[in-house]
Amino acid sequence: RFRIIWAIVPMDDRLWLGSNNGLVEYQPDTGDYRILTPPGSRRGMIEGDGEVSGDPSFVHTLAAAGEDSLWLGTNGGGTWRFDRQSETFTRPAANLPDWINHVLPNEQSLWLASANDGVYRVGSEDPAVLHFGHDPDNPASLPSDTVWMLHRDRSGRIWAGTDAGLSQLDSRHGSIHPGLAGLELPSIAAMSIAEDRSGQLWIGTNSGLVRFDPDSGRVRRFDRGDGLANIEYNRRAALAARDGRLYFGGDRGIVAVHPERIPADPPAPRVRFDALVQRDQDGQRIEPLGPDQALVVAPGQAQFGLRLSSTELARPERLRYQVRLAGLETQWRELGSASEIFFNRVPPGDYRLEARVSDGGPASSALISARSLIVRPTVWQTNGFRAVAAGAIVVLLIALSAAWQRHRSQAQLQALEQRRALAEERNRISRDMHDEVGSGLTEIALLSDSTLGHNSLPADPDGSAVGHIRARSRELLDAIGSIIWALNPDNDRLDRLLAFVRESSARQCEFFGLATRFEFPEHVPAIPVSASFARHLTLMVREALTNAGKHAGARSIGLQVLLQSDRLRLEIDDDGCGFDPAVMVQGNGLKHLRTRAAELGGELEITSRPGRGTRVSICIGFGS
Repeated sequence: RFRIIWAIVPMDDRLWLGSNNGLVEYQPDTGDYRILTPPGSRRGMIEGDGEVSGDPSFVHTLAAAGEDSLWLGTNGGGTWRFDRQSETFTRPAANLPDWINHVLPNEQSLWLASANDGVYRVGSEDPAVLHFGHDPDNPASLPSDTVWMLHRDRSGRIWAGTDAGLSQLDSRHGSIHPGLAGLELPSIAAMSIAEDRSGQLWIGTNSGLVRFDPDSGRVRRFDRGDGLANIEYNRRAALAARDGRLYFGGDRGIVAVHPERIPADPPAPRVRFDALVQRDQDGQRIEPLGPDQALVVAPGQAQFGLRLSSTELARPERLRYQVRLAGLETQWRELGSASEIFFNRVPPGDYRLEARVSDGGPASSALISARSLIVRPTVWQTNGFRAVAAGAIVVLLIALSAAWQRHRSQAQLQALEQRRALAEERNRISRDMHDEVGSGLTEIALLSDSTLGHNSLPADPDGSAVGHIRARSRELLDAIGSIIWALNPDNDRLDRLLAFVRESSARQCEFFGLATRFEFPEHVPAIPVSASFARHLTLMVREALTNAGKHAGARSIGLQVLLQSDRLRLEIDDDGCGFDPAVMVQGNGLKHLRTRAAELGGELEITSRPGRGTRVSICIGFGS
């Protein structure tokens, strides 16, 4: 009946279960049970991965509230208090989140771990409600708003296991404890927490167990190398037994831990400075270092390095080194397990070289070792030489600046003149073609119409010579119109190009008597495109429409334009006779399509079957 049981609380001779169907009262002796749901609840919807959609009846967590009451946390229905005597559900007066992962009663207050809104504390104190949330601009805030479990240790401290580490909550000041805003765990998710007899916290994560000492800040990770068969643990699946053992539930069963049998942590490792490495034209020089010897870098060294080692020799593969050059750097350099570092072009001066090494725990708690570092200057790096050089450079810069300004002005004028001349030439060609060739073709078309005795005919009305002249002249007139449009510099924009393609395609389809299905983007950016791009694209669309209307005997045609990031995609499909690309000899039309697509660096794909029509797909980058 119950596919998922999330929580079990024993009270008297009964068990209270938090299930996907609601709160269940179960009697182990008889097997009888009752289902009780908060007001307005509905049956839980179980999804494929075992998680649940928002449902007030889905009881995710339970906790005893005295002898006769229970606290319930639901998935989508918030927090409820159930009174066993009156069998009534009541809500806290405060405005609290709907998705609750864990409830933790604590003396006169109630702590709530939310699935997406941090931690809330509800109580009779002032203020009555405290909220601990994540603020990306505040490193002292909760590291994540997803909180899996809460734990109250023997000292009364409240700990929150979040999706990004462990935090200690300060209820008196409503803040995160300084220095523990997000404990640097070996994994990001602190899923479960248990406390051993010595007061150390054991944390089940998604990549092993972590032992944390709240007093010293020491952290140790345990994984398969320490004998754990299971390293991925489930939310809140942790138990501290009376005999001192700890139990953790994960995706491969239950792990039992005997904390008292695990040896104490070894002393924290320290970094040792072994040698200074300097490189020059004569090769590499390695200078061994004494215990307190300062590091002195000779003048002119573009690169120098440092060899480190650690006092920890048992597990070198788990060591992680960090180095920082104080006085030049504020952030630590991560070296991983590498024990050698090189510095490039460090300015002359006195520095403090700091290094630390960690053994599976947080690097911030490692011990810092430091040495003085002195980088000697060359002659030209001294103050006197710099003063003389600065005066000479100022004079030189003034002269160079004047010469560069003259050269820049001349180059700009020349470029402007070239662009102006090119624009004038394109305008002249456009006007000449419009006035001479365009007007002549228009006259031929009108004379053909007059000869045939009507103004509107199909492409080839009767197969006569005059009909062919009329059809061909109109085709040439549209083609010349496309070329004239493309030559106009004002049209070198993507939005105007697609508007022209739609207009000219509509005219061409009307000329061939084709039904049309056009799909163009609602908003087209005004991206600059080259004249060559516009010319090739319009002619490719025109060629594809001509093939469909003139040769394929199509009745309808579809044109779809898609904008994909920095690419333009056109899909042209018709219901014509089609052809077999494997056996058909390609004419000039298809060859021209492939040639133009190749010149633009684009892709052309033609799909066709006899009797099933043809699809032409064109994909070209904007910058082509």
